[in-house]
Amino acid sequence: MITAALSLLLAAAAAKPAAPVTQKFDDVLLQVLADEVARAMTLKMPPQGDKKQEPDRPYYARAYLNTDASFSVWANFGAQYAPSSGQQVKLGTSVRVGSPDFDNTNFQAGGGFSFGGNEGRFSTPAELDLDAIRRALWLQFDGDYKKAVEAIARKRAFLETTQVKERLPDFGPATPEKVMLDVQPPPKIDLEKWGGIVKRASAACRAFSSAHSCVAGISGKHGCQRLVASDGAAHRFCETRIEVYAQANGQAADGMPVGADWKQYYRAEADLPTEAELTAHVKEMGELLEKKLKAPTPVEDYAGPVLFTAEAAPAFFLSALANPLSQPREALGASEQGRMIERLGKHIAVSQLSATDDPTQPTWTSPAGKVLPLFGYFPVDDDGVKPQPITLVKDGVLQTYYMSRLPTKRVVKTNGHARNEQGSTGSLFVTTKEPHPLAELKKKLVELAKEEDLDYGLMVGRLPQSWESRPDTALKLPNNPLLVWRVYADGREELVRGAAFRPATFRVLKDIVMMGDDPTLLNGEQFGQQVSAVAPSTLVRLLELNKPRDDYGKPPVLPRPALR
Repeated sequence: MITAALSLLLAAAAAKPAAPVTQKFDDVLLQVLADEVARAMTLKMPPQGDKKQEPDRPYYARAYLNTDASFSVWANFGAQYAPSSGQQVKLGTSVRVGSPDFDNTNFQAGGGFSFGGNEGRFSTPAELDLDAIRRALWLQFDGDYKKAVEAIARKRAFLETTQVKERLPDFGPATPEKVMLDVQPPPKIDLEKWGGIVKRASAACRAFSSAHSCVAGISGKHGCQRLVASDGAAHRFCETRIEVYAQANGQAADGMPVGADWKQYYRAEADLPTEAELTAHVKEMGELLEKKLKAPTPVEDYAGPVLFTAEAAPAFFLSALANPLSQPREALGASEQGRMIERLGKHIAVSQLSATDDPTQPTWTSPAGKVLPLFGYFPVDDDGVKPQPITLVKDGVLQTYYMSRLPTKRVVKTNGHARNEQGSTGSLFVTTKEPHPLAELKKKLVELAKEEDLDYGLMVGRLPQSWESRPDTALKLPNNPLLVWRVYADGREELVRGAAFRPATFRVLKDIVMMGDDPTLLNGEQFGQQVSAVAPSTLVRLLELNKPRDDYGKPPVLPRPALR
């Protein structure tokens, strides 16, 4: 069935593209993109020497334009730093030469094709000067085309000398979508007002003697993205993300840098925390830093059960599940045997676990009834395809993985999850058929630790933000957990610092023992894209963590200056 489906799609994909036609838009910026995309489709290399071979021509091109309005204001120990605000214009272009069956992309030694891969190569103005934008697009497309011609030549040379067992088409068909949402103006944030709020909130840090820095701040970005592709796809949408944060840093007596931080993301100013709430978070971070600075470090490596709670649980699944199921297409010439995507239709996790990804949901309602924004939401993906909710895992069995328009052996069609170069996470939802209260998970954690001849089990409450690299055959958890406790049989919980996860295997999802009834939302980033994940507390039977082995710089010789 797979072969037949692939043959049908190849036949459709191999059809020659129609002559370029300039799309028409009421939006002047979209029209500039459409004009230059149509011109890029006429690119043709001049004859080289005596060669009579017809030069490769573009069969697909696309361009995007992002306008970002940003602002930021922050304070440290009650001293406000200069607020900033401004606008930035980002352009990205890409060209494919050859045909959908065989083009310049997906070749390890030949350069890749990425969404906005030439962003920043040529300077663009902060203002929307149409002539400057056209000039930048012209230069970028010219560079794209020349590189594409060189890449496809190298790819042909590689295939002439290398036996390839199975070569897949390079670009799958998709229905071109036009998604035109209203242009929203940037939110009006009173930076003078918020400058006073973060100044007063950060002043609460003065009560803590060990902090080297203690910051409160707010930053935000309002962006509008416009895209036009030669196949007729086009979109326009805007989004706002406002981050409010508190962060305290210091250095332990042994020299280890130690930090504590809190941050949340919002869509609108009306949803932001009050000054009293932000001040409370600052105090909480200061108190946590003092505790972490005094906390012990492990004196030996750990191999035993680990309980992921709060934001650490969704962060764990972003690394253990979403990352391995992203970017499934291997480049020609690459060899990545043993990836999780090869287990399609088989158990990859315990039967109580299921996972879906739905980037069409803009919000999530917590068990307490609070409506929270999902920043993994997007109305259309980077291939110009509307996203589909997908079931990744059902009762422990792998159902599918994230797909863009790059066909794979087992999954041919896109499911609308193209983010940057290949398929990736939107909003991940992990659920269990057998939820348990957190108290039961802690009790089981101690029981499993006893079976490993340990006096305690480890509970992780926070993992660092991780921008994943391309998935490989090893599972890499975010290395240094930010919040770790030892949980003893008598119920005592002891904060520790400095432990670091070792690489694990994908079997970790089969080593899940219990899952909680307390789903938690995490908004973060993966592969440079905004993502969301919702998951309950999760107990894993066995993971390994190293004791700290780094040499650290010595703490300051003199104490911190006294603060009035």
